[in-house]
Amino acid sequence: MVVALLVLAALPAAAQAVRPSWYELDSYEDFSAGKVKGLAVTDDGRLVPAPGLRELGDSGQPYILSAVRDASGTVYFGTGHDGKVFKLQPQGGVTEVFDAEEPDIFALAAGPDGTLYVAGSPGGRIYRVGRDGKSAVLAELKCKYVWALALGRDGALYAGTGVEGRIYRVGEGEPAVVFDSDQTHVLSLVTEADGQFLAGTAPAGYLLRIGTDGRAVSLFDAPLAEIRQIAVDRYGVVYALAYGKESADGETKTTGAAEAVAADVVVSVFQRDETPKAKRTKTDAMAAAIGTAATASADVAAVYRLDKTGGAVPIWRSEEDKAFAFALQPDGTVILGTGTRGRLLARQPDRSRLVLAESGQEQVTALLPGADGILVFTSNQGRVYRLGAEAAGAGEWVSDVADAGTVARFGVLRTVTAPLPEGVRGEYAFRCGNTARPDATWTDWQALSGGDAVYVIGAPPARYFQVRVTLTAGGGKAPGLAGLWVERLAVSYAQRNQAPRLLAVAVNPPGVVFQKQPPMMQPGEPPDYGAASTLELPPHILAALTRMSGAMQLPKVFKTGQVSLSWTDEDPNGDLREYAVDMRSVGATAWTRLAAGMREQFLNIDPDVLADGDYLFRVTVSDAPANPPGEAGTDTLVSPVVTVDTRPPRLRALESGRTAQGLEVRIEAADERSPIHALEYSADGGRRWEPLFPEDGICDQTVERSKLVVSALAAEVRQLLVRAMDYAGNVAVLAVEPPLK
Repeated sequence: MVVALLVLAALPAAAQAVRPSWYELDSYEDFSAGKVKGLAVTDDGRLVPAPGLRELGDSGQPYILSAVRDASGTVYFGTGHDGKVFKLQPQGGVTEVFDAEEPDIFALAAGPDGTLYVAGSPGGRIYRVGRDGKSAVLAELKCKYVWALALGRDGALYAGTGVEGRIYRVGEGEPAVVFDSDQTHVLSLVTEADGQFLAGTAPAGYLLRIGTDGRAVSLFDAPLAEIRQIAVDRYGVVYALAYGKESADGETKTTGAAEAVAADVVVSVFQRDETPKAKRTKTDAMAAAIGTAATASADVAAVYRLDKTGGAVPIWRSEEDKAFAFALQPDGTVILGTGTRGRLLARQPDRSRLVLAESGQEQVTALLPGADGILVFTSNQGRVYRLGAEAAGAGEWVSDVADAGTVARFGVLRTVTAPLPEGVRGEYAFRCGNTARPDATWTDWQALSGGDAVYVIGAPPARYFQVRVTLTAGGGKAPGLAGLWVERLAVSYAQRNQAPRLLAVAVNPPGVVFQKQPPMMQPGEPPDYGAASTLELPPHILAALTRMSGAMQLPKVFKTGQVSLSWTDEDPNGDLREYAVDMRSVGATAWTRLAAGMREQFLNIDPDVLADGDYLFRVTVSDAPANPPGEAGTDTLVSPVVTVDTRPPRLRALESGRTAQGLEVRIEAADERSPIHALEYSADGGRRWEPLFPEDGICDQTVERSKLVVSALAAEVRQLLVRAMDYAGNVAVLAVEPPLK
């Protein structure tokens, strides 16, 4: 018995269940996917000590929309959707100081005398709140929203508004429009040292410089729709935070919150419920307010720096971490508040990035830098934090939930660390469970024991798991300056073996086989029956020749009499697998082994192996090469019935003779198993062939008869050739000697 096998181009995955897999973390993307507290993730994928983030107060409101610090250092912040303004107490805690009629406070400003200016939206009303807590309406602007307030060098208050895109001067007397743009919104407004203003607009994303005479010069046309925030450093360098869907020059710019030019919904961070405040409850407001960070997945946030030549240089850009606020540090570091779990990121002067901290809230919507750190204001929920200037005394990092693919046994945690700073102690912990999100069914955190960078995991088998790193330190330097701490973690695990599964067994039509190497003929090319032949392989054979086979994508050729089959399978563990093939005749009970120990997913069977008849093939897959004895799994699948037909049709001339019409011959083609597929004849020795049709007009039976009349030059015909092809592609030729008379 000879069985022809081909070498498969791509073997099944060679992962083995008895060999461990490794869950490795060693990059910024790996570590930043986890949760940080008191630890920073560096751009080159390391965990280092970070400034501490301490909660100072909870406003009880869903959103903090604005914040300001007055000349004495007192901090105020405005909220939504109840229109309240709070004061931050020096030792923590908040106190309500004002309750506006409007639901949202998008802008605050503080005068040199301690007066607080509050802009309520929608409605365009500006309030003055004195140190004694007494308040009064300062102005009612002819606008819907007041997005920004700034104190001018002339002592007047200036307001950036929408949806008219104007800047108002508010002082004694009626408010006056000092700049009327062609934009829908003036979202940000900053006073420069020389008395000019910087203004950011939407929906075109212009950064403008407006002179004291009201004339504007465009400094930057951002590729994003909104200029949300502007800041100027101590050297006079301008920074701008832009947001929206990225667009090329000349394209319309849009954001998730303001698709139309005359947007009635807030452009910046949130969609809002504009039900009159007196008719709304806190629950209604929170349910109606949806941050675009959660819905505008195509939006981009970017920070630009304007250089001395007037060019705008993008120093940070992200589609994932959408920034809503930023703050400048004296050393040139830019701190960003994002909508990714309320994260704080840092972009350092050397262009490296850090994940500094997580507030645990949904968005960071305002930042106020100060000598003792940065005040962080969040939304969903509206709380206040302080990011300290010194490293935290303790820090923690928890990995994202890892998936072993199936229930697995855990081995060890390996670490790569740099020397810890003096007084710093690191601890590792592990937990696991069988739900994709940690819940009460998971194990408790288990401190890992060991040393020399290897820690034994004593947890029970499970599918999902997490690693926790805890840092305890006293003092230290700011992130980016501290010594390296952890730069690589790797957890070993071995999946519990699951049996492989056969998905399908496919048998090619007889004669269609997988191509051997080197190729003997072009893949998919049918046999050559001669240039003038009318014979063509049956459609099911032609289709099988040109169609790649399953997952293997192997070429095929036609070889009369051969049989081939292929199969597809899967293994939940990705184990190395081997295959066996058996066969039996239809009606028999015993199986005969054709091949075993195969790594290929197909088998070609030579014609001398199988006699003509009907057969079944059984394929068995086993993952024994990847598992200890007794732990391997198997699966079997039986093919459809396969008809093997290697014998060509029988041709005979029933009668022949010459008449007045020419040469007449009656032909019979018969086959034991397959229907006759096609007939043809040649009257010139095979140089030219013509189709021959049976008496009933269609070839579809195992016996077909045909009457052949050759009239042209009949007297010169000395030999007549007839060919027949059956449904299996077998071909027979008959030479007929015409009678002389």
